[in-house]
Amino acid sequence: MLNKVSQLSWIRYMMMDRAVNREATKLVERKVVNPIHLSNRLGQQWIVDQYCKWMSGVLRYIENNQKKIRAELYSGCNDAVRAGDVEHAGESNARPVILPSSITGSDRFYQSKYLDAMAICLRMGRPHLFVTMTCNPKWPEITAQLKKGQTHNDRPDIVSRVFKHKLAELMKDFKDGRFGEYAGHVHSIEFQKAGLPHAHIIFWMADKDAWRKTETVDKVISAEIPDESSPIYNRVITSMLHGPCGNPEDGVRSCMRGGQCRFHFPQDYQLRTEFEEDGYPHYRRRSPDDGGNTVVKFRNGKRIVYTNADVVPYSPWLLKKYDCHINVEYVYSVKSIKYTFKYITKGSDVATTKLESTGNTPASADGPFPRNEVEEFTNKMFVGSMEAAWRLQENEIVGRYPAVQALPIHLPKQQTVYFNPDSTEDKDNEQKDDRTMLTEYFRICEENVGNARDLYYKDMPEYFTWQSKERRWQPRKRMFKDKDRPGMIGRVHFAGMKDRERFALRVLLSNTKGVRSFEDLKRLDDGTICGSFMAACIEKNLVSDDHYIFDCMEEQVNHSTNIKQLRTLFVDLLFECEVADPLQLYVQFKDDMKNDFVYGYKNYFQGKSIPQPPANIDDDDGIWDVDRIATNSLLCALEKLCSDKGDNRNNSLKDFDDGKSDGDEKFPLPNFEVEKFYQEIFDGTAKKREQREKVRQLYNANIEVCIVL
Repeated sequence: MLNKVSQLSWIRYMMMDRAVNREATKLVERKVVNPIHLSNRLGQQWIVDQYCKWMSGVLRYIENNQKKIRAELYSGCNDAVRAGDVEHAGESNARPVILPSSITGSDRFYQSKYLDAMAICLRMGRPHLFVTMTCNPKWPEITAQLKKGQTHNDRPDIVSRVFKHKLAELMKDFKDGRFGEYAGHVHSIEFQKAGLPHAHIIFWMADKDAWRKTETVDKVISAEIPDESSPIYNRVITSMLHGPCGNPEDGVRSCMRGGQCRFHFPQDYQLRTEFEEDGYPHYRRRSPDDGGNTVVKFRNGKRIVYTNADVVPYSPWLLKKYDCHINVEYVYSVKSIKYTFKYITKGSDVATTKLESTGNTPASADGPFPRNEVEEFTNKMFVGSMEAAWRLQENEIVGRYPAVQALPIHLPKQQTVYFNPDSTEDKDNEQKDDRTMLTEYFRICEENVGNARDLYYKDMPEYFTWQSKERRWQPRKRMFKDKDRPGMIGRVHFAGMKDRERFALRVLLSNTKGVRSFEDLKRLDDGTICGSFMAACIEKNLVSDDHYIFDCMEEQVNHSTNIKQLRTLFVDLLFECEVADPLQLYVQFKDDMKNDFVYGYKNYFQGKSIPQPPANIDDDDGIWDVDRIATNSLLCALEKLCSDKGDNRNNSLKDFDDGKSDGDEKFPLPNFEVEKFYQEIFDGTAKKREQREKVRQLYNANIEVCIVL
């Protein structure tokens, strides 16, 4: 009987070069020539096609089996299950198609990994090193496998395998303590549309105090050209010099924005490494007058002199061992984690337009059309041969240590259960499905298992393991040696202020140890049981005045990379909660809510004079700079969100100034005419130029891609 082979296993088998025994009796072995790897660009297209076929099958299964395994609130389906009417539970005429977080590359996948990284940052503290490692196509492990006339682009399978092993070796170097005692890391793999794979890695080190000294940073990181006698001299001048910056049409770097390099090269000279107040470092870069080295190179017939101001920071030891572009930076900011995951989750540069009739379309909670996340995922998928080979080999694109266990929270009798509409066994499994991580936490605290009564809910994974089949917590047989560096940490699911009771439940769980029941959370010191979780929070002084609203906004700032969601949350809080001082809430989070506007305008107007709006639309004599333009864009965006709230569609930020006298400070008013003036400049010029540049780069690269429709 033949064993079944999965589609993915068959594809990987076909991609491999191998030696086979043609004549078993004579034990003659010869290497089989794989025609896929001799077909160059046609072979690349085959790899992309196979990935698309495999991924399409996975997505088709998910789209066609939305009803097979469905999750509903326990309180909503409990009666129907008991009555045997399983099919009626949770049915809807127009349900959205959900793409779960188990699908690598989906929005939910990246969001969950991002939240895991933020949980590690919360537990481990600020990170220390940010490493960017780019694959070198001249590695001997790659070139040795190329046939005559081939380039690295013709063997994406070899490039992926070699880069995976190099990355694993890099991780091992850090874990073995080459740069100090290792504590944890998060990393992500990115595939550019016309480039090689590279990894962004953030490391946490155990000795936090040592990394706050410039001497420690200088031992690991260098931003200078070494002497010609140095063994890494050729590698530095080949892989670690930036520039020259200028016009892309002249054959030089295309990093210019408004006449200046967006990476801030050339850097300022420094006699010694110094830290700014926020921890950002300025590495030692000695000028030629102070003994700094220079190197002369010729690009397109032009003589160019490089100095230490043009060196990308690197680690001499890593550069010597791995011989590739490997940027090493000292970081002391949570923003580095946001950058790592936000950078690779921005999606492909595509726009989809869909025209449909709305005459007989059923309404849904998601709008006139139920959202089809599978269709959205396939429409914006952009796959190159390098990424296709990486994914077919089942290599991870996101990784982290320590592991993170997501901990759900739910109100009483509203836990999530999973059931099959065609199954008749749900009635027997109802009691088992009723158990969740939260309810089992209550149980072991009630029974005083181990040290459970001394733990917060978020600390459970460090001392207990969750047995998914039995649906219970079990004490760890082997505890982690260092309590400051556990092998697994917990992350409690986020709860927004729109669901006030669930938000209050999360606040109570974060501030109460050894909770034995939902009623125990609502119990006060005198034994009184409050009527709601929010009431218990208020009585325990966990939320007072607007503090819990400010905490909600602060948590959203730290846990989300979507600034539009932050603005939406701000407006929701204004309308759904009784905010005592809305203006103060706006002032405190104004800079966070306008970051995307500041970034866009700053890049566009960099090195340019900012045009001023005509007097007929601007009655203020002040100068419109980037910050003022971005603030006005923020106010316009908030005003539009306010106008969409409620039934009358006439809501405004001015509504929250009611009751204030003329002398009181009020919300600033947006100027939509000025917003239109700058948007016409920004949208009509910048985006068209960027699109032309991207088309030109894709055309020149002449890469093989496949867009799955």
